[in-house]
Amino acid sequence: MVKKRTYLSDEQKKQFIIDYNEKFLSCEQIALNFKVDPSVVSNYLKNKISFRPKVGVRKYFIKENYFEKIDSNEKAYFLGFLYSDGCVSDTNFRLKLHIKDKCILEKFSQIIFGEDRLKIATNKVTKKGVLEIRTYSLLRVCSIKMAKDLINLGCFKAKSLILQFPTLQQVPEEYLSHFIRGFFDGDGSVLFKKKKVNIISTFYFLEKLISILENKANIKIQRKMQEVTKEVNNGKSTRCIEIWNYNDIIKFMNFIYKNCEDLFLKRKLDVFKRIESDMLCKKI
Repeated sequence: MVKKRTYLSDEQKKQFIIDYNEKFLSCEQIALNFKVDPSVVSNYLKNKISFRPKVGVRKYFIKENYFEKIDSNEKAYFLGFLYSDGCVSDTNFRLKLHIKDKCILEKFSQIIFGEDRLKIATNKVTKKGVLEIRTYSLLRVCSIKMAKDLINLGCFKAKSLILQFPTLQQVPEEYLSHFIRGFFDGDGSVLFKKKKVNIISTFYFLEKLISILENKANIKIQRKMQEVTKEVNNGKSTRCIEIWNYNDIIKFMNFIYKNCEDLFLKRKLDVFKRIESDMLCKKI
């Protein structure tokens, strides 16, 4: 039986707050680490901070430390996807994609949960006067810690008109192409008939993205900062950049898909390959 401490210094007690607020440990876990009774921890904390709301015992595995630091191609890719299509709150985050892109969410779910925890959602959309019912795959992760980590990485709530490109502290340079591929898979498109690449985001995000593509990959952007939609929000709007020069499209493809392993939307890569093949045939 482990003998419990009878005395703790002020510095040790202050560590209770750090472990509870920043590491998201429970009073029981902190007590175990310091070899004290849980009541010692809870009595100290209740006079210093507000306790987290009780959400019950989690019944499934979750990889909560996944977004503490972006230190792999995989993490950079999924962060990029969440920057574009993710929705983050103070307590959870979710990612919803069209059912045809279900495979990439299944991979993400396996990483975070160790199993497939996707749900199916439907949405009614009127297009050219015709009502359509669209089916989506939805992944929702309930974790205060992961939501906080994502916010620290620049992926915050209500981001659509104020999103900024991540800093090198948030996404190191060696992972930028993977982050951009993830973002492109969410808010980018490649069109075979028009032989064109589009990426939509905020002015702030695209301004930095243009700089990276031009300076790191020697890609020329043919149309910069075209206004897409106007929304009543201090005059802010979403913008679009376009690449339609064949050589620049291929450079963009090679830049974002280098060392991509299996982290990409196949349907988009297939279009790039079709454009490349079509243009090569025309040169013969």
